[in-house]
Amino acid sequence: MFLLGKHYEPCKSCEVLRTQLGLVNDENKRLLDTILDFVKPEAIQQSATPIEPIKPKAVAWRIRQGLLEQEDRQKARILKEMESSPIKVDDLEKELNINES
Repeated sequence: MFLLGKHYEPCKSCEVLRTQLGLVNDENKRLLDTILDFVKPEAIQQSATPIEPIKPKAVAWRIRQGLLEQEDRQKARILKEMESSPIKVDDLEKELNINES
């Protein structure tokens, strides 16, 4: 073998240590494989749900303006319906069976 460009003979204790290290590494690998066989991590199955794109938080003014106008028209329609058929308190009291003493 070569070390720093020079030929050297490894000593007997180095060979023994190298052999023991190889044996311990093999044993550790077998133990790890055995432990992993017991555990057997299960693969997680995910359902194939379509991913919706992220919608921008900012809305263009024309779109927002249209939405606001639509809300205002709905509110005006509801107010108009309430004015055309006002509900009287007396009618509500009769309907709920409330008697004033």
